Amino acid sequence: MKRKVIMRGCLIPVLILGMMALTGATDVFAHTDPPGAYSTGVSVSIVVFTADGATPAFPLQPLSECETVYVRATLARGLSPNDAAFEQGTWTITLPDLTIVDVTPPGGIPCVGGTSDDPTPPGGRGQCSGSPNYIDSPLIPYQVKPADVVGGSVIFRTDLTGAYAHLGDNDAPGVVIGAPSSIAVETCDDYLFCNGPGTCDPDMVWGDSNERLGGCRCENIPVCGDGVADPGEECGEPGLVCPDDRPVCNGCICQAPLCGDGTADPGEECGEPGLECPPEAPVCSDCQCIPAVCGNGALEPGEQCDVGFACPSDRPFCWGCQCVLSVDLEYFTATALDGSVKIDWRTGNEVDNLGFYVQRSDTEAGPYTRINGAMILANGSGSEYTYTDTDVENGRTYWYKLEDVDRYQGSTLHGPVSATPVASASTWVVASQAGASEMVQSQSVALNYLFGGTGLPLLFVSVWLGVVAYRRKR
Repeated sequence: MKRKVIMRGCLIPVLILGMMALTGATDVFAHTDPPGAYSTGVSVSIVVFTADGATPAFPLQPLSECETVYVRATLARGLSPNDAAFEQGTWTITLPDLTIVDVTPPGGIPCVGGTSDDPTPPGGRGQCSGSPNYIDSPLIPYQVKPADVVGGSVIFRTDLTGAYAHLGDNDAPGVVIGAPSSIAVETCDDYLFCNGPGTCDPDMVWGDSNERLGGCRCENIPVCGDGVADPGEECGEPGLVCPDDRPVCNGCICQAPLCGDGTADPGEECGEPGLECPPEAPVCSDCQCIPAVCGNGALEPGEQCDVGFACPSDRPFCWGCQCVLSVDLEYFTATALDGSVKIDWRTGNEVDNLGFYVQRSDTEAGPYTRINGAMILANGSGSEYTYTDTDVENGRTYWYKLEDVDRYQGSTLHGPVSATPVASASTWVVASQAGASEMVQSQSVALNYLFGGTGLPLLFVSVWLGVVAYRRKR
Protein backbone atom coordinates (compact mmCIF):
# COMPACT_ATOMS: atom_id res chain seq x y z
CA MET A 1 0.00 0.00 0.00
CA LYS A 2 1.07 3.64 -0.55
CA ARG A 3 1.78 5.92 2.38
CA LYS A 4 0.61 9.52 2.15
CA VAL A 5 2.26 12.43 3.96
CA ILE A 6 0.44 15.72 4.53
CA MET A 7 2.24 18.65 6.17
CA ARG A 8 0.55 21.83 7.28
CA GLY A 9 2.39 24.80 8.59
CA CYS A 10 3.63 28.28 7.87
CA LEU A 11 6.94 29.00 6.27
CA ILE A 12 7.71 32.52 5.01
CA PRO A 13 11.26 32.63 3.60
CA VAL A 14 13.03 36.01 3.46
CA LEU A 15 16.35 34.87 1.95
CA ILE A 16 16.79 31.39 0.51
CA LEU A 17 20.41 30.34 0.50
CA GLY A 18 19.77 26.63 0.18
CA MET A 19 16.94 24.25 -0.65
CA MET A 20 16.51 20.51 -0.51
CA ALA A 21 15.08 18.37 -3.34
CA LEU A 22 13.59 15.21 -1.90
CA THR A 23 11.82 12.20 -3.35
CA GLY A 24 10.13 9.26 -1.69
CA ALA A 25 11.59 5.96 -0.65
CA THR A 26 13.46 4.00 -3.31
CA ASP A 27 14.14 0.27 -3.44
CA VAL A 28 17.70 -0.72 -2.61
CA PHE A 29 19.57 -2.12 -5.62
CA ALA A 30 23.07 -3.36 -6.26
CA HIS A 31 24.71 0.12 -6.29
CA THR A 32 23.32 2.80 -3.99
CA ASP A 33 25.83 5.41 -2.89
CA PRO A 34 26.35 6.10 -0.07
CA PRO A 35 25.21 2.65 1.10
CA GLY A 36 21.81 2.82 2.78
CA ALA A 37 20.73 6.03 1.06
CA TYR A 38 17.13 6.07 -0.08
CA SER A 39 16.33 9.66 -1.11
CA THR A 40 17.70 12.28 -3.45
CA GLY A 41 18.98 15.40 -1.81
CA VAL A 42 20.84 18.30 -3.43
CA SER A 43 21.75 21.54 -1.66
CA VAL A 44 22.28 24.70 -3.71
CA SER A 45 23.47 28.15 -2.65
CA ILE A 46 24.46 31.46 -4.23
CA VAL A 47 27.04 34.00 -3.03
CA VAL A 48 27.36 37.49 -4.51
CA PHE A 49 30.83 39.07 -4.27
CA THR A 50 32.05 42.62 -4.82
CA ALA A 51 34.30 43.47 -7.77
CA ASP A 52 37.37 41.92 -6.12
CA GLY A 53 35.67 38.51 -6.39
CA ALA A 54 36.42 37.70 -2.75
CA THR A 55 34.42 40.04 -0.48
CA PRO A 56 30.81 38.91 0.10
CA ALA A 57 28.42 41.66 -0.94
CA PHE A 58 25.54 40.81 1.43
CA PRO A 59 27.10 42.42 4.55
CA LEU A 60 27.89 45.54 2.48
CA GLN A 61 24.51 45.90 0.76
CA PRO A 62 22.83 47.83 -0.67
CA LEU A 63 24.56 47.83 -4.03
CA SER A 64 24.72 50.96 -6.14
CA GLU A 65 22.65 51.14 -9.31
CA CYS A 66 25.70 50.62 -11.59
CA GLU A 67 27.91 48.41 -9.41
CA THR A 68 29.82 45.43 -10.82
CA VAL A 69 29.59 42.21 -8.82
CA TYR A 70 30.43 38.54 -9.27
CA VAL A 71 28.14 35.62 -8.45
CA ARG A 72 29.11 32.06 -7.64
CA ALA A 73 26.83 29.07 -7.11
CA THR A 74 27.55 25.87 -5.16
CA LEU A 75 26.14 22.35 -5.57
CA ALA A 76 26.41 19.91 -2.65
CA ARG A 77 24.99 16.59 -1.51
CA GLY A 78 22.03 17.03 0.83
CA LEU A 79 22.38 17.39 4.59
CA SER A 80 20.57 14.16 5.45
CA PRO A 81 22.67 10.98 5.76
CA ASN A 82 19.93 9.28 3.74
CA ASP A 83 20.56 11.47 0.67
CA ALA A 84 22.27 9.80 -2.28
CA ALA A 85 25.19 11.08 -4.33
CA PHE A 86 24.34 12.68 -7.68
CA GLU A 87 25.97 13.64 -10.99
CA GLN A 88 25.43 14.88 -14.55
CA GLY A 89 22.63 17.25 -15.55
CA THR A 90 22.67 20.90 -16.62
CA TRP A 91 23.66 23.64 -14.16
CA THR A 92 22.80 27.29 -14.83
CA ILE A 93 22.91 30.72 -13.20
CA THR A 94 20.24 33.25 -14.17
CA LEU A 95 21.31 36.88 -13.77
CA PRO A 96 18.92 39.72 -12.86
CA ASP A 97 18.69 40.77 -16.53
CA LEU A 98 17.41 37.20 -17.24
CA THR A 99 20.64 36.17 -18.97
CA ILE A 100 21.09 32.42 -18.43
CA VAL A 101 24.70 31.30 -18.03
CA ASP A 102 25.51 27.59 -18.34
CA VAL A 103 28.04 26.78 -15.59
CA THR A 104 28.08 23.03 -16.15
CA PRO A 105 31.73 21.87 -15.92
CA PRO A 106 33.28 21.06 -19.35
CA GLY A 107 33.37 17.34 -18.56
CA GLY A 108 29.90 17.36 -17.00
CA ILE A 109 28.93 17.45 -13.35
CA PRO A 110 31.01 14.78 -11.61
CA CYS A 111 29.79 12.46 -8.89
CA VAL A 112 29.15 14.63 -5.81
CA GLY A 113 28.93 13.11 -2.34
CA GLY A 114 29.78 9.52 -3.39
CA THR A 115 32.00 7.01 -1.61
CA SER A 116 32.75 4.19 -4.06
CA ASP A 117 32.81 3.35 -7.77
CA ASP A 118 29.94 1.52 -9.45
CA PRO A 119 31.31 -1.83 -10.76
CA THR A 120 28.88 -1.63 -13.71
CA PRO A 121 28.42 2.12 -14.25
CA PRO A 122 25.21 2.90 -16.21
CA GLY A 123 25.65 5.51 -18.92
CA GLY A 124 29.23 6.24 -17.85
CA ARG A 125 28.12 7.31 -14.37
CA GLY A 126 29.22 6.00 -11.01
CA GLN A 127 32.93 6.85 -10.72
CA CYS A 128 32.38 8.10 -7.17
CA SER A 129 35.44 6.99 -5.23
CA GLY A 130 37.06 10.07 -3.69
CA SER A 131 34.35 12.36 -5.07
CA PRO A 132 33.90 15.84 -3.56
CA ASN A 133 31.01 16.72 -1.27
CA TYR A 134 30.40 19.97 -3.20
CA ILE A 135 31.47 21.85 -6.33
CA ASP A 136 31.60 25.60 -7.05
CA SER A 137 30.73 27.33 -10.29
CA PRO A 138 33.11 29.85 -11.83
CA LEU A 139 32.61 33.52 -10.89
CA ILE A 140 30.10 35.14 -13.24
CA PRO A 141 30.28 38.97 -13.63
CA TYR A 142 27.21 41.19 -13.62
CA GLN A 143 26.72 44.96 -13.63
CA VAL A 144 23.62 46.31 -11.90
CA LYS A 145 21.20 48.17 -14.18
CA PRO A 146 18.17 50.16 -12.96
CA ALA A 147 15.93 48.19 -15.34
CA ASP A 148 16.84 44.96 -13.51
CA VAL A 149 15.80 46.25 -10.08
CA VAL A 150 12.52 44.75 -8.82
CA GLY A 151 11.11 45.96 -5.51
CA GLY A 152 14.42 47.55 -4.55
CA SER A 153 16.47 44.38 -5.21
CA VAL A 154 18.13 42.38 -7.96
CA ILE A 155 17.53 38.64 -8.04
CA PHE A 156 20.01 35.91 -8.95
CA ARG A 157 19.05 32.25 -9.41
CA THR A 158 20.78 28.91 -9.87
CA ASP A 159 19.15 25.73 -11.22
CA LEU A 160 20.14 22.09 -11.68
CA THR A 161 18.07 19.96 -14.08
CA GLY A 162 18.32 16.43 -15.47
CA ALA A 163 20.71 15.10 -12.83
CA TYR A 164 20.94 11.46 -11.70
CA ALA A 165 20.88 10.26 -8.10
CA HIS A 166 22.89 7.13 -7.29
CA LEU A 167 19.95 5.01 -6.18
CA GLY A 168 19.77 1.47 -7.60
CA ASP A 169 21.31 -0.24 -10.63
CA ASN A 170 20.33 2.38 -13.21
CA ASP A 171 20.36 5.48 -10.94
CA ALA A 172 17.32 7.71 -10.39
CA PRO A 173 16.91 10.28 -13.20
CA GLY A 174 15.23 13.67 -13.24
CA VAL A 175 16.75 15.32 -10.15
CA VAL A 176 15.76 19.02 -10.30
CA ILE A 177 16.41 21.89 -7.86
CA GLY A 178 16.59 25.67 -8.00
CA ALA A 179 17.18 28.54 -5.58
CA PRO A 180 16.88 32.34 -5.87
CA SER A 181 18.86 34.95 -3.96
CA SER A 182 18.23 38.70 -3.83
CA ILE A 183 20.32 41.68 -2.77
CA ALA A 184 19.18 45.26 -2.18
CA VAL A 185 19.95 48.14 -4.55
CA GLU A 186 19.64 51.87 -3.84
CA THR A 187 19.66 54.63 -6.42
CA CYS A 188 22.00 57.58 -6.26
CA ASP A 189 19.24 60.20 -6.14
CA ASP A 190 17.47 58.88 -3.02
CA TYR A 191 19.53 61.04 -0.60
CA LEU A 192 21.01 57.95 1.04
CA PHE A 193 24.32 57.65 -0.78
CA CYS A 194 24.45 61.41 -1.16
CA ASN A 195 22.88 64.14 0.95
CA GLY A 196 21.56 65.50 -2.29
CA PRO A 197 21.44 64.52 -5.95
CA GLY A 198 24.04 62.14 -7.36
CA THR A 199 24.95 60.13 -10.44
CA CYS A 200 26.24 56.58 -10.68
CA ASP A 201 29.79 56.21 -12.06
CA PRO A 202 30.45 52.58 -13.19
CA ASP A 203 34.24 53.20 -13.09
CA MET A 204 34.33 54.54 -9.53
CA VAL A 205 36.51 52.43 -7.22
CA TRP A 206 35.54 52.68 -3.56
CA GLY A 207 35.01 50.75 -0.30
CA ASP A 208 37.15 50.24 2.78
CA SER A 209 39.67 48.23 0.74
CA ASN A 210 38.76 49.54 -2.71
CA GLU A 211 36.88 46.30 -3.23
CA ARG A 212 33.87 47.88 -4.95
CA LEU A 213 33.48 49.08 -8.53
CA GLY A 214 30.67 51.43 -9.54
CA GLY A 215 29.27 53.96 -7.09
CA CYS A 216 27.48 57.26 -6.61
CA ARG A 217 29.24 60.56 -7.21
CA CYS A 218 27.52 63.31 -5.26
CA GLU A 219 26.73 66.67 -6.79
CA ASN A 220 26.19 69.97 -5.00
CA ILE A 221 26.90 68.47 -1.58
CA PRO A 222 25.29 70.66 1.11
CA VAL A 223 27.64 72.19 3.70
CA CYS A 224 26.26 72.35 7.23
CA GLY A 225 26.65 75.80 8.81
CA ASP A 226 27.28 77.74 5.59
CA GLY A 227 24.28 79.97 6.22
CA VAL A 228 22.20 78.35 3.46
CA ALA A 229 19.25 76.03 4.24
CA ASP A 230 20.03 73.29 1.72
CA PRO A 231 17.70 70.32 0.94
CA GLY A 232 18.03 67.65 3.62
CA GLU A 233 19.19 70.06 6.35
CA GLU A 234 16.87 70.31 9.36
CA CYS A 235 18.69 72.71 11.68
CA GLY A 236 21.87 74.73 12.07
CA GLU A 237 20.93 77.14 9.31
CA PRO A 238 18.87 80.35 9.43
CA GLY A 239 15.17 79.62 9.92
CA LEU A 240 15.63 75.91 10.77
CA VAL A 241 14.58 74.77 14.28
CA CYS A 242 14.41 71.22 15.64
CA PRO A 243 11.09 69.84 16.97
CA ASP A 244 10.62 68.94 20.63
CA ASP A 245 10.88 65.18 20.05
CA ARG A 246 14.29 65.63 18.33
CA PRO A 247 15.78 68.65 20.05
CA VAL A 248 19.48 67.97 19.42
CA CYS A 249 21.04 69.48 16.25
CA ASN A 250 23.95 67.38 15.02
CA GLY A 251 25.46 68.06 11.60
CA CYS A 252 22.35 70.01 10.56
CA ILE A 253 20.20 66.93 11.31
CA CYS A 254 17.71 66.88 14.21
CA GLN A 255 18.21 63.98 16.58
CA ALA A 256 16.66 62.63 19.75
CA PRO A 257 18.59 63.24 22.97
CA LEU A 258 21.98 61.53 22.90
CA CYS A 259 22.27 58.83 25.54
CA GLY A 260 25.51 59.02 27.50
CA ASP A 261 26.35 62.66 26.76
CA GLY A 262 26.41 63.52 30.47
CA THR A 263 23.11 65.41 30.37
CA ALA A 264 19.85 64.06 31.78
CA ASP A 265 17.58 64.97 28.89
CA PRO A 266 13.76 64.64 28.97
CA GLY A 267 12.69 61.02 28.41
CA GLU A 268 15.98 59.51 29.65
CA GLU A 269 15.63 57.16 32.64
CA CYS A 270 19.22 56.04 33.24
CA GLY A 271 22.75 56.26 31.87
CA GLU A 272 23.17 59.90 32.85
CA PRO A 273 24.31 61.48 36.13
CA GLY A 274 21.66 61.09 38.87
CA LEU A 275 19.51 58.57 36.93
CA GLU A 276 19.20 55.00 38.23
CA CYS A 277 16.93 52.09 37.24
CA PRO A 278 14.40 50.53 39.69
CA PRO A 279 14.65 46.84 40.74
CA GLU A 280 11.73 45.75 38.53
CA ALA A 281 13.55 47.05 35.43
CA PRO A 282 17.23 46.82 36.37
CA VAL A 283 18.82 46.90 32.92
CA CYS A 284 19.77 50.25 31.36
CA SER A 285 19.60 50.16 27.57
CA ASP A 286 19.95 53.33 25.50
CA CYS A 287 19.10 55.39 28.59
CA GLN A 288 15.85 53.45 29.11
CA CYS A 289 15.16 51.10 32.03
CA ILE A 290 13.99 47.67 30.87
CA PRO A 291 13.42 44.26 32.51
CA ALA A 292 16.03 41.51 32.46
CA VAL A 293 17.19 40.80 28.89
CA CYS A 294 17.69 37.33 27.43
CA GLY A 295 21.02 37.10 25.66
CA ASN A 296 22.93 39.71 27.66
CA GLY A 297 25.34 37.15 29.14
CA ALA A 298 23.86 37.33 32.65
CA LEU A 299 21.76 34.55 34.20
CA GLU A 300 18.86 36.57 35.61
CA PRO A 301 15.77 35.43 37.60
CA GLY A 302 13.48 33.25 35.49
CA GLU A 303 16.23 32.36 32.97
CA GLN A 304 17.62 28.83 32.66
CA CYS A 305 20.41 29.67 30.20
CA ASP A 306 22.08 32.62 28.51
CA VAL A 307 25.29 33.46 26.69
CA GLY A 308 28.01 31.58 28.59
CA PHE A 309 25.47 29.58 30.65
CA ALA A 310 24.82 26.21 28.95
CA CYS A 311 21.84 23.88 29.31
CA PRO A 312 22.01 20.34 30.81
CA SER A 313 22.30 17.34 28.51
CA ASP A 314 18.68 16.21 28.99
CA ARG A 315 17.38 19.52 27.56
CA PRO A 316 20.39 20.75 25.60
CA PHE A 317 19.00 23.65 23.53
CA CYS A 318 18.70 27.25 24.78
CA TRP A 319 15.56 28.87 23.38
CA GLY A 320 14.46 32.24 24.76
CA CYS A 321 16.78 31.66 27.74
CA GLN A 322 14.87 28.46 28.56
CA CYS A 323 16.37 24.97 28.23
CA VAL A 324 14.32 22.90 25.79
CA LEU A 325 14.52 19.80 23.63
CA SER A 326 15.10 20.11 19.90
CA VAL A 327 11.33 19.66 19.53
CA ASP A 328 8.59 20.20 22.12
CA LEU A 329 5.25 18.65 21.10
CA GLU A 330 1.89 20.19 21.90
CA TYR A 331 0.19 16.93 20.94
CA PHE A 332 0.93 13.57 19.29
CA THR A 333 -2.09 11.38 18.43
CA ALA A 334 -3.00 8.26 16.49
CA THR A 335 -6.54 7.98 15.06
CA ALA A 336 -7.89 4.64 13.87
CA LEU A 337 -9.67 4.63 10.51
CA ASP A 338 -10.96 1.91 8.20
CA GLY A 339 -7.82 0.36 6.74
CA SER A 340 -5.46 3.10 7.96
CA VAL A 341 -4.17 5.01 10.98
CA LYS A 342 -3.77 8.81 10.88
CA ILE A 343 -0.87 10.22 12.91
CA ASP A 344 -1.10 13.91 13.86
CA TRP A 345 1.28 16.11 15.81
CA ARG A 346 1.90 19.79 16.45
CA THR A 347 5.12 21.35 17.66
CA GLY A 348 5.58 24.10 20.20
CA ASN A 349 9.29 24.84 19.72
CA GLU A 350 11.51 23.50 16.95
CA VAL A 351 15.20 24.28 17.55
CA ASP A 352 17.77 23.18 14.93
CA ASN A 353 15.23 20.57 13.76
CA LEU A 354 15.68 18.88 10.37
CA GLY A 355 12.53 16.76 10.35
CA PHE A 356 10.69 13.66 11.54
CA TYR A 357 10.37 9.91 11.11
CA VAL A 358 7.34 7.87 12.23
CA GLN A 359 8.20 4.54 13.88
CA ARG A 360 5.80 1.62 14.34
CA SER A 361 5.66 -1.60 16.37
CA ASP A 362 3.19 -4.41 16.95
CA THR A 363 3.74 -4.13 20.70
CA GLU A 364 4.19 -1.23 23.11
CA ALA A 365 7.60 -2.53 24.17
CA GLY A 366 8.89 -2.61 20.58
CA PRO A 367 11.07 -2.96 18.65
CA TYR A 368 10.03 0.08 16.57
CA THR A 369 10.86 0.54 12.88
CA ARG A 370 10.70 3.66 10.71
CA ILE A 371 7.79 3.46 8.25
CA ASN A 372 8.22 6.68 6.24
CA GLY A 373 11.05 6.38 3.74
CA ALA A 374 11.86 10.06 3.24
CA MET A 375 12.21 12.36 6.22
CA ILE A 376 9.20 14.61 6.86
CA LEU A 377 10.92 18.01 6.66
CA ALA A 378 10.56 20.50 9.52
CA ASN A 379 8.33 23.52 8.94
CA GLY A 380 9.32 25.47 12.06
CA SER A 381 7.88 26.13 15.50
CA GLY A 382 4.10 25.86 15.83
CA SER A 383 3.62 23.69 12.72
CA GLU A 384 1.09 20.90 12.33
CA TYR A 385 1.96 17.60 10.63
CA THR A 386 -0.02 14.56 9.47
CA TYR A 387 1.13 11.13 8.34
CA THR A 388 -1.28 8.37 7.25
CA ASP A 389 -0.18 4.73 7.67
CA THR A 390 -2.11 2.61 5.15
CA ASP A 391 -0.01 -0.53 5.52
CA VAL A 392 -2.22 -1.89 8.31
CA GLU A 393 -4.83 -4.60 8.94
CA ASN A 394 -8.22 -3.91 10.50
CA GLY A 395 -8.62 -5.33 14.00
CA ARG A 396 -4.89 -5.26 14.73
CA THR A 397 -3.35 -2.81 17.25
CA TYR A 398 -0.32 -0.77 16.19
CA TRP A 399 1.98 1.34 18.37
CA TYR A 400 3.70 4.48 17.09
CA LYS A 401 6.60 6.69 18.18
CA LEU A 402 7.70 9.99 16.65
CA GLU A 403 11.41 10.55 16.07
CA ASP A 404 12.71 14.12 15.58
CA VAL A 405 16.18 14.59 14.07
CA ASP A 406 18.25 17.73 14.71
CA ARG A 407 20.89 19.20 12.43
CA TYR A 408 23.63 17.59 14.53
CA GLN A 409 22.13 14.17 13.62
CA GLY A 410 20.88 13.63 17.16
CA SER A 411 17.34 12.31 17.60
CA THR A 412 14.63 12.21 20.26
CA LEU A 413 11.66 9.81 20.50
CA HIS A 414 8.14 10.85 21.54
CA GLY A 415 5.28 8.51 22.46
CA PRO A 416 4.20 5.79 22.13
CA VAL A 417 0.55 6.10 21.07
CA SER A 418 -1.61 3.29 19.70
CA ALA A 419 -4.59 2.70 17.43
CA THR A 420 -6.58 -0.27 16.14
CA PRO A 421 -8.06 0.23 12.65
CA VAL A 422 -11.58 -1.25 12.34
CA ALA A 423 -13.81 -1.63 9.31
CA SER A 424 -16.75 0.81 9.34
CA ALA A 425 -20.09 -0.84 10.33
CA SER A 426 -23.58 0.23 9.14
CA THR A 427 -26.87 -0.10 11.04
CA TRP A 428 -30.10 0.36 9.09
CA VAL A 429 -33.18 1.70 10.95
CA VAL A 430 -36.67 1.75 9.38
CA ALA A 431 -38.52 4.94 10.40
CA SER A 432 -42.00 6.03 9.30
CA GLN A 433 -43.81 9.32 9.42
CA ALA A 434 -47.22 10.28 7.95
CA GLY A 435 -47.55 6.88 6.30
CA ALA A 436 -44.19 7.13 4.51
CA SER A 437 -41.22 4.82 5.23
CA GLU A 438 -37.57 5.52 4.57
CA MET A 439 -34.25 3.97 5.39
CA VAL A 440 -31.87 5.82 7.73
CA GLN A 441 -28.25 4.72 7.78
CA SER A 442 -26.13 5.08 10.92
CA GLN A 443 -22.41 4.99 10.28
CA SER A 444 -20.20 3.88 13.16
CA VAL A 445 -16.70 5.17 13.81
CA ALA A 446 -13.79 3.30 15.39
CA LEU A 447 -12.52 5.18 18.44
CA ASN A 448 -9.69 2.85 19.44
CA TYR A 449 -7.30 5.65 20.46
CA LEU A 450 -9.73 6.88 23.12
CA PHE A 451 -11.11 3.47 24.27
CA GLY A 452 -7.99 1.27 24.16
CA GLY A 453 -9.01 -0.92 21.18
CA THR A 454 -12.11 -2.60 22.70
CA GLY A 455 -15.22 -3.33 20.69
CA LEU A 456 -17.39 -1.31 23.13
CA PRO A 457 -17.11 2.14 21.42
CA LEU A 458 -17.95 0.65 18.01
CA LEU A 459 -21.17 -0.95 19.35
CA PHE A 460 -22.03 2.12 21.44
CA VAL A 461 -21.62 4.65 18.60
CA SER A 462 -23.58 2.46 16.14
CA VAL A 463 -26.56 2.07 18.53
CA TRP A 464 -26.46 5.74 19.62
CA LEU A 465 -26.44 7.11 16.06
CA GLY A 466 -29.28 4.74 15.11
CA VAL A 467 -31.45 5.92 18.04
CA VAL A 468 -30.82 9.59 17.18
CA ALA A 469 -31.79 8.98 13.55
CA TYR A 470 -34.96 7.12 14.58
CA ARG A 471 -36.02 9.90 16.98
CA ARG A 472 -35.46 12.60 14.36
CA LYS A 473 -37.72 10.78 11.88
CA ARG A 474 -40.49 10.60 14.52
